[in-house]
Amino acid sequence: MNISAWRTRPARMYVPRPTHFLALPLNHVPGLQAAVRAIQTDLVGCVPSLAPTLVDPASLHITLGVLSLQGEEACREVADVAHAVLHAATPPAPSITLTGLSDFNHRVLYWDLVPDAGRRSLVRLADLLEQGLVQRGLMQPSRRPFTPHLTLAKVPPASPRLRQAQAPRDVPAEAYSANMGATYGPILLSQLQLCAMRGRLPGCYYPTLFELSLDGA
Repeated sequence: MNISAWRTRPARMYVPRPTHFLALPLNHVPGLQAAVRAIQTDLVGCVPSLAPTLVDPASLHITLGVLSLQGEEACREVADVAHAVLHAATPPAPSITLTGLSDFNHRVLYWDLVPDAGRRSLVRLADLLEQGLVQRGLMQPSRRPFTPHLTLAKVPPASPRLRQAQAPRDVPAEAYSANMGATYGPILLSQLQLCAMRGRLPGCYYPTLFELSLDGA
């Protein structure tokens, strides 16, 4: 072993743990929670061990970006950036439609969006928010293109404890194939929120630090 090379190996870059996220709330949409529960029921009916991975329908939202924030001042700065973006940008289309199920690496099951003007507006909004927040040092640049989606189930990273409990390691496609063509919408979007990742109670939405109207008003 080359001791000299080992000693000069660069240290791994520290990435702060995410604490907050920018969200478009969907928990208030009439009928959407019932539609999500129906899909989740079919999912667990096919693979019962996926039950712990299901997203609480009371917390439904579309994430626009994740952040690591410390203190109230940082949250106020995020609000300032978001307010400026919403005033400067063309307001996003007022509605989206959910269609088709897909997954990220067989670990995150999500409801996709119809590739229309509404989806394009969300992508543009997320990009503008990221640019403003990165410039202020409030957010790390994304490593992959933004894909707006509604998460339905999420398998946590593997760990000895989960392996011992025989927890699922992925979401098999056959578990949701019966709902591949599921569609819901249109859904009117009206608010942008900053939410805390911690502190959510079962059956409730995430703690919300601020809420802004998407029309920039």
